[in-house]
Amino acid sequence: MAADPAPLDDAGCLACHDGKKGELTIAGANGKPRAMHPVAADKLGKSVHAKMTCVACHTDIVDNASPHKRSQAAKVDCASCHEYLWKKAKQENKVEELKGLGEVAQRLERYELSVHYRLNADDKTRNNAVCADCHNSHEFVRHPEGSPERAAWRLTVPAICGKCHEEHLEEYSSSVHGKTVLEKKDAKAAICIDCHLPHEVDNTSKDEVKIRIVKACSSCHKDRAKSYVDTYHGQVHALGYTNTAKCFDCHGSHGIVSADDPASKVHPDNRLKTPEVSQGRDAGLPELPAARDHVRLREIPSSVDHHPVHDRSARRHLRLLLDTRRFLALSRNQGPQGRRDPAARPG
Repeated sequence: MAADPAPLDDAGCLACHDGKKGELTIAGANGKPRAMHPVAADKLGKSVHAKMTCVACHTDIVDNASPHKRSQAAKVDCASCHEYLWKKAKQENKVEELKGLGEVAQRLERYELSVHYRLNADDKTRNNAVCADCHNSHEFVRHPEGSPERAAWRLTVPAICGKCHEEHLEEYSSSVHGKTVLEKKDAKAAICIDCHLPHEVDNTSKDEVKIRIVKACSSCHKDRAKSYVDTYHGQVHALGYTNTAKCFDCHGSHGIVSADDPASKVHPDNRLKTPEVSQGRDAGLPELPAARDHVRLREIPSSVDHHPVHDRSARRHLRLLLDTRRFLALSRNQGPQGRRDPAARPG
C-alpha cells in the first residue's frame, strides 16, 4: 500500500518560487516558457499573512510537481477567505482581538458596490479590479498613519492605479501633484486614493462623489477652501448641491498645474474659455476681476449685481440659499413642538 504523500510545506514552494533567484520561468502547456510568481520570503515573513502557509490560500495546489496537479478546490479568493475568518471571529467572540478582520469585511462590502467590482466591459469573466491587482498578498503590511513606511507606500500608489488607468497616470505625471509625488518624492501631495476611495471607487458624475472630492481638496488647500465657502458657489455647495462650480470644474482634475502656468485652466488667459463662461459673456455679462481666484458675494461689482440676468437667476438663487440657511439655523434651535430647545441655550 502506497504511503500518503507528505504534506506540502512552504519550503517546498519556495524551492521554485524563491524571489531571490531573479526572473522565474517554467515550461508552459504549449512547451514555451512562462513566468512564475516570485515570492520574497523575507517580506512575506513581515506581512500580515506571515503565519499562514502557502496552501492555506492556494487550496487547489496538491503537490510540488511542475506543473502542479490541481484539485477541484477554488483558486485563491481573498474576499471569501476574509469573510469566513470574520464570521468565525464573531462566533468565537474574538471581535475585539481580531478587529482588523472586521475592517477588511467593511471594505469588502463597499468594494462590492464599487465600479471595480463590476464585470469588465471587454471580458465578462472577470471584475474590473480584484484585490491582487492592487495588493501584493505576499508582502501586504498595514503601515501606521504618519509613518515613514506609509509615506513610502503612498509614493507607489499612482503606478499601481496606472497599470489600468494609463491615460490618467500620464496626465497626473505632468501635474503639480504628480511632479511633487513622482519627482520630488513628497508623499504629502495628492495621490489617486485621496480623491477616489480605493475600496469604493464610484462614478464621478454622482453628487456624493463630487462632494467627497471637494472635501479632499479642502483638507489640503484650507485657505482656498475658506475663500471658496464664502462665495455663492461655495455656499450652495455647502448645502449639498453640486450644480455650481467646484474645485475641479475650474482647476481640472488629474492634470492640475500651477495657476501661473499658461496651460492652467485658471490662468488669466484661459479663464473665459470654458463654454459656460463664454455663453455668459456673449449674453453681455461684465467680466469679474481677473486677478481674484474666489470672488466673494459682497465683492461682486454693482454692475454685475444689478445686471438683469443676475436679477432673474443668481439673485433668486441667493435669496433661496439664504432663506434655506435661516430655516436650518432656526430648526437647530427649536424643539419638536416648535418651541426653543432648552439644550440650545448658551451656558
